[in-house]
Amino acid sequence: MPENRLWPGIPGVIHGNLSDGGQLGANGFRAPAEVWNYCRMSHADFVHLRVHSAYSLSEGAIRLKDLAKMCRSMDMPAVAVTDTNNLFGALEFSLAATDKGIQPIIGCQISVQMEAEEASGHAMAPSNGGGRREREPSVVLLVQNPEGYRNLLQMLKVAYLDGEETAISLDTLLQYNGGLILLTGGPGGPV
Repeated sequence: MPENRLWPGIPGVIHGNLSDGGQLGANGFRAPAEVWNYCRMSHADFVHLRVHSAYSLSEGAIRLKDLAKMCRSMDMPAVAVTDTNNLFGALEFSLAATDKGIQPIIGCQISVQMEAEEASGHAMAPSNGGGRREREPSVVLLVQNPEGYRNLLQMLKVAYLDGEETAISLDTLLQYNGGLILLTGGPGGPV
């Protein structure tokens, strides 16, 4: 970080020489070139952990090879593809990302039943008052290791085979949590 010449010891306040005219930023402020050079954030400082590809119907459109190319062009070190309730593109994504020197992070956005099960054995999402069922809340699960990949596959199997809705129970989430990172925030998340 350039040395703070006006207020030493106060981080984040950077001043420099405007005798060269400086550079006009997008916000209309003029600042020394050294400030703009410092403030440019490398895309390597940020990793997307919630990307939906064309395998998330109605939620994503990017093709996995195009995603890998884009990440490479922006110097992103890694990216996570977390398609909704499936791992259809996991192998294709891993190969495309690795080919471009990008660390693939395998994951999935999975629906979670938050309500107690009724006598029928199926959890019901709360109604919106109009008789229509709301969509189940969802979480993102990121794979850390082979155990996590196996556990994610097991959860998806349960989601598709053990009920009317494609969702898992909290018990299933607790049973198969090894080797996974859970993200609860975001649109549709339970937090």
